[in-house]
Amino acid sequence: MDAVVHNLFRACICFLCVFATNGAPTQEIIERQSVPEDYDLKVVILGSGTPSMSAPATKFGASILVEAKGKPYIFDCGRGCAMRLHQVYETGSAGIADTLFLTHLHSDHTTGIPELYVNGWIGRSTPFRVWGPAEKALAMMTHIRAAYQADFEMRGGDRRPNAAQFQVMDVSGNGVVLEEDGVTVTAFLVSHYAQESFGYRLDYNGRSVVISGDTGPSENLVEHARGADLLLHEVMSPITEASFRARGAEGAIRAHVTAEQAGEIFSSVAPRMAAYYHYNEDIEDPSETILIGRTRQTYTGPLVLGHDLMTFLIGDEISVIAGR
Repeated sequence: MDAVVHNLFRACICFLCVFATNGAPTQEIIERQSVPEDYDLKVVILGSGTPSMSAPATKFGASILVEAKGKPYIFDCGRGCAMRLHQVYETGSAGIADTLFLTHLHSDHTTGIPELYVNGWIGRSTPFRVWGPAEKALAMMTHIRAAYQADFEMRGGDRRPNAAQFQVMDVSGNGVVLEEDGVTVTAFLVSHYAQESFGYRLDYNGRSVVISGDTGPSENLVEHARGADLLLHEVMSPITEASFRARGAEGAIRAHVTAEQAGEIFSSVAPRMAAYYHYNEDIEDPSETILIGRTRQTYTGPLVLGHDLMTFLIGDEISVIAGR
């Protein structure tokens, strides 16, 4: 674990801000030469981007890593997920990632799956586990498996049949979907178009992280997120919102949250830390002032604008390591 933390620290900008147990941020960001060793959960934003191809190369597709007791749990798998895992762990990254939870099946949350699954089977000794809407997720994984059949055969997949296999577990409503090694993962329905869309909450050793997935304002999310240490939430940037309104795309706006709506959600949940993790970063939008400023109209608590490889260490304190 020490080596993993060291490698993660090298991959990030060396600034660390620490939040006390009451969630109040310190008044300054302190440069550190080491990271805390006493924490229960490590959360890494593997990708903070959107489907937009104009996004900076520093923003990969939506994906979150939650590490509990040294085991990685991946939530969504947008483009570049496997590459980001390699940056976090340096070696064997895809092979150790055998547990994936899908919030929904939109492409910006799933295009990284073939790389994670196919490259990972070389080091993976157990089937690749995927949670999502069972019928559709099973169809997706079955077609990925078939598409790369030649690769499995050429690389000797017959000698490690379990590693090339996958299992799909159904997520269809509110409830616990995984309990193992002290980790509990709970799924809950959110509001994103008319599709089957979910958020997730992971609890371990009295600590918790909630991942919104794509959603409009959702009271169900608020109910499931209360008491969480960290709430990672999507948001529509103000300039993107204005663009959609100009085009009459009100449905797209309702499928996400505005900055003010996100602030209302944060205020209702009152997490120890709130963070944006899935948003457009328009060139014209100095997000630190516009996006955060508009959120502050409805929320005054701890808030971070997430970037790729930003890391949260959750213990008695919440430490935030900048990602780029």
